[in-house]
Amino acid sequence: MAQTRRFGAALADAIYSLNVDYTGSAPDPVGALIISEIMFAPAIPGAQFVEIVNHSGQNFGLSGWRLDGATLTFPIGSIVTNGQTIVLAQNRDAFKAAYGNGPVFAVFGGILSTQGQVIALVKPTTSGDLVANGVHYETSAPWPSPTNGESLQLIDISQDNSRASNWATDAATPANASAAPSPGRPRRRRRGRRQGARAGRRPTCPGDRRS
Repeated sequence: MAQTRRFGAALADAIYSLNVDYTGSAPDPVGALIISEIMFAPAIPGAQFVEIVNHSGQNFGLSGWRLDGATLTFPIGSIVTNGQTIVLAQNRDAFKAAYGNGPVFAVFGGILSTQGQVIALVKPTTSGDLVANGVHYETSAPWPSPTNGESLQLIDISQDNSRASNWATDAATPANASAAPSPGRPRRRRRGRRQGARAGRRPTCPGDRRS
């Protein structure tokens, strides 16, 4: 840092530095960052997207993190704030044409499979990759099967999102706060019936459980 004269010129020999060391623990992204909506069958080509909710009171720096299954590495400076919902889109123009002018946090380079696949939010660490959250969605029972223009939407964000019974299909609602799931208040479900999903259980490999 440098001290300056009245009009902004730096003063000679008036430069000093400030170091700040944070000794607290880093916030745990597991259980905080949740994949909450998956659009793999859009009505408009290129309008696929994945929605992620920060279900916590912490901010997370996502620089260098990946969304595996969608071919995305988050750019330097990416931050998701507490309570924020972010949308990762396949193509900005197609997204705008399909859903309007909603914000797009980042663009991925892959194509989400219409036959089902694993999507995982991954944090690289010095000891290896940490899977913050992951979903192995499918298009056959017990998973709901959306038609074109419908997305898979998480029913209850407080429950396990690797379970098929915690997902429903409905018209896409990317980053729509009024439609976002919250504890004890599920989304409106258009097809099928909601089945109980047990809280507090995390799969060793996200998406291993099918029901």
